[in-house]
Amino acid sequence: MEDPADLKFSVRPDVRPQRKSSSRSTFHWWLLLALGALVFLLVRGMLARGAETAGHSEDASLVTQLAPSSEALVDEIRVDPTPTVYKCVGKGGAVSFQSFPCAADESTRAAYDAQPDTQRDIEIAQAKRDVAVRRAKVMSRIAGTDRPTYTVASSSNFDADRARCEAAKAHREDTLRRVGLRRTYDLLQRLDEMVREACKGQ
Repeated sequence: MEDPADLKFSVRPDVRPQRKSSSRSTFHWWLLLALGALVFLLVRGMLARGAETAGHSEDASLVTQLAPSSEALVDEIRVDPTPTVYKCVGKGGAVSFQSFPCAADESTRAAYDAQPDTQRDIEIAQAKRDVAVRRAKVMSRIAGTDRPTYTVASSSNFDADRARCEAAKAHREDTLRRVGLRRTYDLLQRLDEMVREACKGQ
């Protein structure tokens, strides 16, 4: 057995390739520096744009406060659409309600502003009329006046009364068609009363 002191050791040279760390680390540093500069420029651009937008929004709000809105301008120049209903009395005492001034040979007895009603107002007025009609039928049945009565009238008087009644009904329908949804409860009452007056005895 050999003596350990007589053993000879030889060192093998390192044959592994040496890494060029210096060039790669320099590249990494340049890459990080470029990324940092890019991030800086992006942040700076975003901040500048935000400041510019804020300035514009403040200016826009100031202009909005100073300038009148388009709705306000429209309200100032808007013409009042409220129609006027005229009560006219012609020759022979014939009464008519119309949306234009009375003729020269008629006298104006009254002029009403037909304030437009909402859909809800129209429904309420219709419900009130329905209730009134039902009550009138009940009272007529209780009083025994719901049975048909027969009267004898001359043909000429009957024709004249019937023509006056039909004319009043036609005028009422024409007025309501022109007014449309702007009809009011007062206007409906006046037109109905005009028809009742013209159709009395029919």
